[in-house]
Amino acid sequence: MCKPNTGLGYKTIHKLLKLQNLQSFLNSHVNYQNSLLYFEINQYE
Repeated sequence: MCKPNTGLGYKTIHKLLKLQNLQSFLNSHVNYQNSLLYFEINQYE
């Protein structure tokens, strides 16, 4: 039996998904920091 070599593809896809999750996490974190900063700035006006 000849099994298709899906190991590499799966690992690559897994890495890409992890990278995407990291990017979206960083994006939401930055947005959160920006909104906190915006709130502080508006408080002092």
